[in-house]
Amino acid sequence: MSYRGRPSKGCESCRARKVKCDEGKPSCARCSRANYECKYRDQADLLFRNQTAFAAQKAEDSWRKRAKSHQRSPSAGSGGYQSSAQSESSPEASSSILTLNNMSLGQRQIQPDLQRLAYERFIYDFVVFDDPDRNPNEPSSSIWDFVPSLYQTSAEGSALATIVHAVSYANFSSRCNAPHVQALAEECLAKGFRLLQKTLADKSQASSDHALCAVYLLGVWENLCTAAHDGNFLAHKDGANALLQLRTVEEFFSNPISARLYEVSFAQMVIGNLQHAKPPNLPVRNLPVVKKLLPALHSASGIYVIQLIHEEAILHARWHDTKKGDPPSTRQDLQELLQHALDLDAEFQTWESTIPVAWRYQVERNTPATRTTYAPRWRDLLLSSRGAPEEIHSHTTLKRCWIWMFFRTSRMFLLRDLIEMLNWMFRLPETTGSNPASTPASMPSLDNLALSIHHAFATSHLVTTLANASAAIPSIFTVPIPGKPHGDDSNDDNDDDVVGMRGYTAFWSLGVM
Repeated sequence: MSYRGRPSKGCESCRARKVKCDEGKPSCARCSRANYECKYRDQADLLFRNQTAFAAQKAEDSWRKRAKSHQRSPSAGSGGYQSSAQSESSPEASSSILTLNNMSLGQRQIQPDLQRLAYERFIYDFVVFDDPDRNPNEPSSSIWDFVPSLYQTSAEGSALATIVHAVSYANFSSRCNAPHVQALAEECLAKGFRLLQKTLADKSQASSDHALCAVYLLGVWENLCTAAHDGNFLAHKDGANALLQLRTVEEFFSNPISARLYEVSFAQMVIGNLQHAKPPNLPVRNLPVVKKLLPALHSASGIYVIQLIHEEAILHARWHDTKKGDPPSTRQDLQELLQHALDLDAEFQTWESTIPVAWRYQVERNTPATRTTYAPRWRDLLLSSRGAPEEIHSHTTLKRCWIWMFFRTSRMFLLRDLIEMLNWMFRLPETTGSNPASTPASMPSLDNLALSIHHAFATSHLVTTLANASAAIPSIFTVPIPGKPHGDDSNDDNDDDVVGMRGYTAFWSLGVM
């Protein structure tokens, strides 16, 4: 690359005449006086320039000849995003982003509006629409499809629209190797904060789907842009919690958009609290009622996973407080907490053993013959490398991968807590001279033999859970997504452009492992 310095932000007329432009909008002073049409380059022209040696020489020749710049056709303005949102939110339209990797944004004939391009990239990366051929009796497989629906109904310059732009720019900056776009993302984020404060001050707007979606996306921003979940993430999570309490479950599940938004916001709250060893701010408020309200949207199995994670978040917070507070001095001090952990692990095991057939997955051994069915990059990166899983799990939808990932990762937390409790009890003296009849039948025995048995089972379950979580990773990156490349077809020219939600689904589980 041949760096040619910072590009001029002046209008094309002033640049062609090589005179200083005051960059006035909508028309600079020189163009106004001369009655010229005043055109400016958009952000894509300024950020993505062809800086090869050939382009540098061409620019220098043009300057020496003082020739006029090539006039481009005006691109769609950023204000037109609302009118095009309807077409962008369809599965067919999402495939238009597949040509992004083949674009040479420095070429004069391709100059898309940056805001629209970033938004389309975000939709491609993170929004999964329902399969049009889905069995209506099965749960929805969509993920974050409420974002384009709410975005297209939001006012231009609203809090939601601005925060969507911030997240879109942040994603575009990292996925498309455009670090300069991060400045636009942070600018939109700061503006979005101010607009959101005004929105939340209005009670009627605070209880809207648009407000809750904006707060939820702030948490997504933290996941995309920060290395750790610090105070900002917790603040966004707590903000979403407050908004969740403004409506009843029946009100949320009165329509599919609100229901999906409630689902992800509640899950974000529970998982965030589990990660930070804090008890959930909200109870599980009659979630089974949603099966009656929107039977095509949810299944009892998916709902029950959230209940299990909620219970583990409570247990994890209790164990964390126990370790930080007065340390237990006898095994009896931990007996009730140990029993709670054992019972909860039994519930996790029951869910996995009794799950409906539609939620199950195919299991194959990771053999050379099996690996030949995968694209070379997945064979080399995931299936043939050191530490590759012995089995490969195949799921039918990315949403199923997501639910299973939540289930297994939260069980890792539980089993780790259980093993820590048992190790702590081993360090305490074994109770002697106690009357077995005085111990409630529901409480576990505390002798070394009983604790060793519990420890062996917990360790075995943890190893199995880790192995199964690893075996699911290939499916996360190759499961078919409607309207997008499968990721395992070596004949697809666009399958190198991996959908961002695939990595987003896996990273929490990988981080915990």
